[in-house]
Amino acid sequence: MSLSRRDILKLGGAALIASALSPILRAQSASTPPSIFSRGSRRLPRVALTIDDCHLSYILQRMENTLADNPDMRVTFFPTGEALLSIESKLPGVWKRIAEQGHDIGYHSYSHINPQLFSNQAALEDYDRWREALNKVLSKETRVYFARPPYGNASPSFLNLCGQRGLICTLWSWGWGGADAQDTAAYTMPKTKNGDVVLMHTRSVDAAVFAQGLPWLKSQGKQAVTLRQLYYDFRKEQIDAEGCEVSEANSLTRTCDE
Repeated sequence: MSLSRRDILKLGGAALIASALSPILRAQSASTPPSIFSRGSRRLPRVALTIDDCHLSYILQRMENTLADNPDMRVTFFPTGEALLSIESKLPGVWKRIAEQGHDIGYHSYSHINPQLFSNQAALEDYDRWREALNKVLSKETRVYFARPPYGNASPSFLNLCGQRGLICTLWSWGWGGADAQDTAAYTMPKTKNGDVVLMHTRSVDAAVFAQGLPWLKSQGKQAVTLRQLYYDFRKEQIDAEGCEVSEANSLTRTCDE
């Protein structure tokens, strides 16, 4: 797939990633996509911050305000279906704003039940119920790319669900949550590397770390991107036998100067 600079200017970054991701996922002949994704490319200064559960409206609002102060950063939210509906009743329009600002929303079960307890059929039904909640708060049908199992339990039924619904099972490579925000900032953040998928939750400590983490990433020359961007970079690097690098921070064209 060849993408010119004119393509990039016409389509825009987010739309281009969405249009380009599907053929990359289908490129089975080049290399097999991972059944579980937990880390992206080490070559690019990008990390994916992911926020699970999303039950507390005032914490989500704090995180939304932090993102407003850092408009060049993007994250991925993994709300439960119950959280989608509950938060919408308290903060009407919040999920639409999150989606319109270029952040991703992924599946995290409807009510945070351990996937190990689900049969294949029950897992499919749970996802479809979650999708109904997402469609309701967004007032439209939207493509979902990523799924994170509660408790990190990528059970056979959960992996079957991902295969049946075309989802990428996503875990994490590092966590920024914890009992103390200062400890996390001092010890956890500095260990974050290019390509890491960072796990967070809607908790007070995590919101404080989040507010510190986005400026820290900038100071390190790193960008917070959606899982879609991180996964696209990762798969493109796998498929491209030349090992080419992305030429610009927001570009999907590649150069092979090495």
